[in-house]
Amino acid sequence: FRELCPETDGKTKRVIIEDSSFPSGALDDPRSYRIRRQASWMTSTMEEVASDEFALNHPLNLRKFYELYSQHANVQFILLNRPFLETMSSHANDWGEEVVGRSNMIRGFMLILKRFLEYLRQEEEHNNSSGGMRGSRKKKAMATIVCADKIMSKNYESMYEATMARQHILDYLAEFLGWPSSRCPECYNTWKESKKDPVKVLGEKNLGLMLNDMKELEGMWPPLEAIGSGLPEQQCSL
Repeated sequence: FRELCPETDGKTKRVIIEDSSFPSGALDDPRSYRIRRQASWMTSTMEEVASDEFALNHPLNLRKFYELYSQHANVQFILLNRPFLETMSSHANDWGEEVVGRSNMIRGFMLILKRFLEYLRQEEEHNNSSGGMRGSRKKKAMATIVCADKIMSKNYESMYEATMARQHILDYLAEFLGWPSSRCPECYNTWKESKKDPVKVLGEKNLGLMLNDMKELEGMWPPLEAIGSGLPEQQCSL
């Protein structure tokens, strides 16, 4: 951390952004500082993946990341949520018969994220009620969510409705992060929506399997109880 943020005049502000998919990378990921994806996750259950020591540290250990950086800086998390079927269909042609294993792996990491966010909410409540170990001043919210389906124009009747929803998302992100303004005309210029139809891509057999897996996520995901989000644009589709 000190190498990333050397001491200066005490007035310079820095922003460090760590962005990773969960799971991230590949079995042969060349980055030495990352724990690689494990082949065993493909034959594990959702719960087994969520309890695996390698999985808890892939692509990084969220709790250790928070505990280290929060000693030096304000740490906040933004969960970018993509609908489950769209996630499963994004690389379905590469998976073949592995679709069930992929589902278990991805759902295992969803459970890891949920448990971390629950821990983070406990930290937030502790800090806000007693000042916690990191100062007596009331803290900002530590986590929020952005729903990819709320950005997609195909989910609205008009481009005007989509534009308004996108602006609302920027509004609450600006408030969450303490930005002075939420005006950003170019923010969605490079946004590209998937043209795939998950139902067609997955096929009848795999779709049935995925819908059955989604039943296990009901009440667990999205983890709104852990995040405490209540705006219409934060009600993510499963």
